[in-house]
Amino acid sequence: MLALPVLGQIVLLCYGGWSVMHGRIDLGTFVAFASFLAMLTGPTRVLASFLVIAQRTQASVERVFALIDTRSQMEDGTESINSQVVGLELENMSFDYHHGDRHILSNISFSLRAGETVAVVGASGSGKSTLLMLLARFYDPCSGKIWLNTSEGRQNLRDIRLEALRRRVGIVFEDAFLFAGTVAENIAYGHPQATADDIRRAAAAAGASDFINALPKGFDSLLTERGTNLSGGQRQRIALARALITAPDVLILDDTTSAVDAVTEAEINTALGRYADEGHMLLVIARRRSTLQLASRVVVLDKGRMVDTGTPAELEARCPAFRALMTGDSDFLATSHNSHNELWPAEPATQ
Repeated sequence: MLALPVLGQIVLLCYGGWSVMHGRIDLGTFVAFASFLAMLTGPTRVLASFLVIAQRTQASVERVFALIDTRSQMEDGTESINSQVVGLELENMSFDYHHGDRHILSNISFSLRAGETVAVVGASGSGKSTLLMLLARFYDPCSGKIWLNTSEGRQNLRDIRLEALRRRVGIVFEDAFLFAGTVAENIAYGHPQATADDIRRAAAAAGASDFINALPKGFDSLLTERGTNLSGGQRQRIALARALITAPDVLILDDTTSAVDAVTEAEINTALGRYADEGHMLLVIARRRSTLQLASRVVVLDKGRMVDTGTPAELEARCPAFRALMTGDSDFLATSHNSHNELWPAEPATQ
């Protein structure tokens, strides 16, 4: 397509020269017409280039518009949260991703009160991370209810506006996503009104102040997308600071200290303990014994079911599943957790 203007000029020169030689047109007319055609060549070439680029980007544009047109599968609620949050309660909650017969979580019931820290433990595939996604309402239960208890009563999570819920419930994933921007911008993400003092306090509570101040420009240091110029532990601490700066009533942690050293973990646990003592609720995925030091109560999951709950000392005495998790009994864990095929059934082979 880009060669069409050049081909047009060649055809014009050949035909025009032949016409002048045979006296059909005079030389002046031919030169004038050739000049006009040359003036049009540039814009025509730009238009042809645009059409080529448009064809190449059509597939990408279609994907972008498909994403824009995609509607959320979560129906937003209509209620606000107008009073103090004092608890969170799960009532016979079950869930599966495909709405089939096999549940990832089955009949889960427990509560979380203000000022309390609850740890969730279980073998790989027992549904721990799925539970956290449900509490933040990235999914809805297939059956049962999740209640948010306030000083004025209790509200079903399905009925609460997502914006209002996410302001009261914070979640920190083990693999946190950081954006291209400064450290301060990443910490204040979701809380644009945060002051410099707010950002520094959140960083201190997350045990991130020392390494941030050691960066070339401190809190103004630039991070790459996904924070690839930081270590895993540093990314986790910035993500934790991002959650703490909004002071959510319910803070959900998916093993967010897995990539930090023992000294930093102890400092973070101390800060989280103070956070809970201020009347906030903490729900922690615990994959290491040291994480249980935070917990006043532990929920044990096995094959998507809650097999026991109690203090670490009580569970150590009476719960075989808990003891196996704490001692790393591979024989017990191999027979107790859901396999990959149980969680994600294989698709039938196509003929």
